[in-house]
Amino acid sequence: MCSEKKLAVITGAAQGLGYAIAEDLAASGHRVVLLDRNPDKLLAAVETLRSKGHTADGKQIDLAETDA
Repeated sequence: MCSEKKLAVITGAAQGLGYAIAEDLAASGHRVVLLDRNPDKLLAAVETLRSKGHTADGKQIDLAETDA
């Protein structure tokens, strides 16, 4: 049986509904990767999740850009 955590990648995850989903998944044992275009809010969201003991990483990206 695999004991690795499941990975969840959430877009728009620095605030609002995206953050709530990331927090819920992290609380249920998932590793989460937060994607957002706002670097300051993204960093704050990742740090908050980590301070709660969750495994979280972040990546700044704007999915509306065609080169993203």
